[in-house]
Amino acid sequence: MSNPIFIPSKDRVTISKLIKWFNSVSVPNIYVVVEPQDYESYKNAFESITILQLNKNNEGISFARNFIVNYASENDMDWIWILDDDIDLVMNKIDSDNNITKLNTYSLLHSILDKPFESCFKIEPNRHIDKLAQIGFLNNVWLRQYNKYDVGCQTSINQIVALNIPLLKDYNINYCLDLKFREDVDLTLQILENGLLNVRYNNYGYSTQSNTRRNYNTINPTTVDNGGMTESSKTMDWKEQETILVKRFGKYISFNPFKVNYSSFKFRFYS
Repeated sequence: MSNPIFIPSKDRVTISKLIKWFNSVSVPNIYVVVEPQDYESYKNAFESITILQLNKNNEGISFARNFIVNYASENDMDWIWILDDDIDLVMNKIDSDNNITKLNTYSLLHSILDKPFESCFKIEPNRHIDKLAQIGFLNNVWLRQYNKYDVGCQTSINQIVALNIPLLKDYNINYCLDLKFREDVDLTLQILENGLLNVRYNNYGYSTQSNTRRNYNTINPTTVDNGGMTESSKTMDWKEQETILVKRFGKYISFNPFKVNYSSFKFRFYS
């Protein structure tokens, strides 16, 4: 059985190419998670995939992601994928000659969890498989040249993540409901601070439909799809959000530019 794929979505029933593709090919274990106000439109549009309904509207992405983690736990799921609803249908793989190969995103996700890990710098992930909580990829923005360390450990992961649900539950790790953005950074820091391991494939890159890096402070409707966080970002108190994150993990974070110091977590797994 393929690992379940969850896609939290908001107001993108006519926009998300990813959800449309999953619906057209009828692959198993695809779950789209939507708010009550969107449920009927998604249910009517996508008959080949499972639509799950949240119990509240406009509670933010952390609320939706926590619903997914809890749903997976209650249904005895092991590893799951969570994808943003604007992820592109193809991913890039770069080889040692810096050649790019295009891969179907679903096919890659379907196979990647069974893939043995190469050694990272000073870290051998396979030695710590019982501590592995999260897996992900680079954004295409950073896929500039082949990295001899095929995997990175104790580093940033977002937008496409595989989560070890039983392990997260054992350590009481959840998305922070007070955060409306960078909730993925917060989750990663919870994982690492609890002495768990994450792995990022450094030679695979993903992109989003808009093919731009989001900046929610300066939304441009001509380059960023509507839906998702677009509307809430216009009224979000960004300073308040940063303050919440700093209170929780400030000793690892700097701003202007935003940066997380992951190096302090690596020594636990050095070979």
